[in-house]
Amino acid sequence: METRKGQNALVVDDSPLVLMIVSEIVEEAGFCVLTARSGDDAMNTLEIQGSSITLLVSDIKMPGTMDGFMLAQIVAKRWPHINTILASGHSRHEFRNIPDNAIFIEKPFTRDSLISLL
Repeated sequence: METRKGQNALVVDDSPLVLMIVSEIVEEAGFCVLTARSGDDAMNTLEIQGSSITLLVSDIKMPGTMDGFMLAQIVAKRWPHINTILASGHSRHEFRNIPDNAIFIEKPFTRDSLISLL
């Protein structure tokens, strides 16, 4: 597996269990992982460390003032170097506004399916 030494990923999910599992998979892929429990928390992290983050993996439906779509749109404009993976338990067909810079993965996904996107 290719190493991504020195590359930071931000994983965002409101479910502690999902956050832990996805973080472990992303870390296993070689990233240094930062976590957030909402889009608002993610923005706080991005404001401080956005220039050093190369990957965002975010749930779409989360509590707070912004969901994963809004977060991905802001990231695309302010930090275009960040690759984005959006995840949801709902079908991709339910979402019309997935940003061009984002890849969608449907939950539940396997470790291998997420790693293949990384």
